[in-house]
Amino acid sequence: MDKKEIIERLSQMGIITENCYPKTTFPKRGEIHVGLFKREMMDDFYFYNTFDKKIYCFLKPSNIDNYEKDDFRGSIKFLIPLHECSVVWEDKEYVELIDIPYNEMTIRRYACIHLKVPESGVDWLDALIKKSNSAP
Repeated sequence: MDKKEIIERLSQMGIITENCYPKTTFPKRGEIHVGLFKREMMDDFYFYNTFDKKIYCFLKPSNIDNYEKDDFRGSIKFLIPLHECSVVWEDKEYVELIDIPYNEMTIRRYACIHLKVPESGVDWLDALIKKSNSAP
């Protein structure tokens, strides 16, 4: 979802703002964060999290110096814990897929993934391989 789509989705909910962007959250010291620039924190900020497909709102803080700073390509970003943001919209509920540890993967499954052959013997993995084969 790009900025235009975020603005459109928010306006459908009665929220009028251009202070929004797509963002990707990341773990740091066992907690999920989003990095925001100072200009983004001058008002309530909305962001579409590309990881969990939700739009969050971070309310304008009274003091941005309460947040840890990090250098991002020569600019300062403030690290905001995701739990301080509220969900205002979600595409669909995130469902964790059953999985096996990488070190337990068979050679057959490894080959099926890389060759894009849906014959791994694991239904959900074969479905993912089929889906990737039909993607443009």
